Amino acid sequence: MRKKNFQTTLALGIAGAMCVAAPSLAVPITYTEQATGSGCLGGTTTADCTANHGFTSATVLLRMTNDTGHVTGASPLFENFGTVTVSVNGGPPATFTNPGTEVFSSQSPPSAASGGFADVTRGFDILDTANVAFATYDLKSSIGPITDTAIWSAPIFFPVTGGFFNLAVVVGSSTFTAVASTVPEPSSLALLAIALSGLRVIRRRKMS
Repeated sequence: MRKKNFQTTLALGIAGAMCVAAPSLAVPITYTEQATGSGCLGGTTTADCTANHGFTSATVLLRMTNDTGHVTGASPLFENFGTVTVSVNGGPPATFTNPGTEVFSSQSPPSAASGGFADVTRGFDILDTANVAFATYDLKSSIGPITDTAIWSAPIFFPVTGGFFNLAVVVGSSTFTAVASTVPEPSSLALLAIALSGLRVIRRRKMS
């Protein structure tokens, strides 16, 4: 009996050590940036976009679903490169086609910190929000909604599936939100394993 108790205690001790040492898992995260504005989406040329595919005072929504494990950089700049889409008034989304589209958090200077969407290939912000909350944000967790001063590149036409996207005017503020999925960390799974092991030991004792 003493040997059996020792083996059980040893197993639980190893599981506990794994619990303490286990790192956090990367999890899926969805970033969005929303504003009301005017511009255009579509067209075979930038002129066609402006002339035939314009929108006025419409809801513009930028979106990226990625993984926190893909976040790169260090303070004062964190970046998550991936697929970015844009939709207008809830319409079908268009995908930005440049490879350098990203979500970023610029922490410095804190008084002018900002976060949002950018096209690094073109070297311009697509749409982001200036707020001091980004001074401590690293793109790896949920945050927001953060509503504050909008930043955008009015003259720039960004290539997207189906043509171009241009945001000429933003009315009022923009809103940034990040929602990370809640996935059990290794430590939580280890604790569950310990509990189940304990239940099995108790059950065996009752049956013997």
